Amino acid sequence: LVAVYPNPTAGVLYVSLPAGMLGSDLRFLVYDATGRLVLEQLGAAQKLTTLDWSNLADGLYTLLVRTDRGQAAYKVALDR
Repeated sequence: LVAVYPNPTAGVLYVSLPAGMLGSDLRFLVYDATGRLVLEQLGAAQKLTTLDWSNLADGLYTLLVRTDRGQAAYKVALDR
């Protein structure tokens, strides 16, 4: 199970991945409330990944976590 925290976040978001997803190609896609892609981060899946949202405006976002094994979407609030 993927864990995304804290939610709401003040600008730094952590994504914890299960052992079965480690080492796979990973893509984080962040969409704003209008569906516009505002942030993309690529890399190899690690146990804990830090996402910096400090340059985004406060609001509600959709975080899409995509690997070669599938994808999952999470609603995250940014509130400073």
